[in-house]
Amino acid sequence: KHQDFVEAGHCYIQVASLIWNYLLSTQPDQYRELEHVIGPVFVQLAPGSNAHIDWASMEEVSSSPHFCEKGMIAALKKAIYFLKQAEFFEFANELYKVLTPLYEAAKFALWLNTSEEAL
Repeated sequence: KHQDFVEAGHCYIQVASLIWNYLLSTQPDQYRELEHVIGPVFVQLAPGSNAHIDWASMEEVSSSPHFCEKGMIAALKKAIYFLKQAEFFEFANELYKVLTPLYEAAKFALWLNTSEEAL
């Protein structure tokens, strides 16, 4: 309504960062090789979101359909959309650095092509 695109984009970055933290905690072997690429971007764009959280005590999180790789990708895509609307292209480009290795790992060829075109 008020076109607070930067704030909306930042909220989605925080969501994606929480999901990333959850995925690293619950499935470390699957995401460890991507940690050196994705982790620094979240540290830069969402400082403080990499705090240790005891995910084991949060049953409702593990049953949520959003706390998965697809949920993180969806949050990142929404963040990119809002950041582009706000003309914060440099931040949107940083998020493409997170999406690209995820797409490569999951072999999302079509989405990978879309990310590379946007860069």
